[in-house]
Amino acid sequence: MMLGSMTCLVMYFVSDSIIGVVSGIALGLFGLGILEVVLMAIAMNSQKTALGSCAALLGAFPLLLASIATPIAGQLVEMNTFYWLVFLAIVGPIILALVFFSARSANIRTADTV
Repeated sequence: MMLGSMTCLVMYFVSDSIIGVVSGIALGLFGLGILEVVLMAIAMNSQKTALGSCAALLGAFPLLLASIATPIAGQLVEMNTFYWLVFLAIVGPIILALVFFSARSANIRTADTV
């Protein structure tokens, strides 16, 4: 996702074509598709009780974030595409740090330890 946001920002400066920005977005969404499943599995692995409630909260959380981020992104794009790309570039490292620390502190059991 970080690579996708940086690709969008670099392509904005390098070319006037929308192809570069769209390819960066596609790369970011590819990372999101892989990342979300793994992080949800790590989060669910830590629960022993109330798995249904945990699944409901984890399912609602991305929808909540999307409902908050959409108006912000829409306002930034209306002002200038550059502001939206800078917003992606700022959020990218935050997501990278959150994933790094979350995955690092997770107690993951392998098939050998089960």
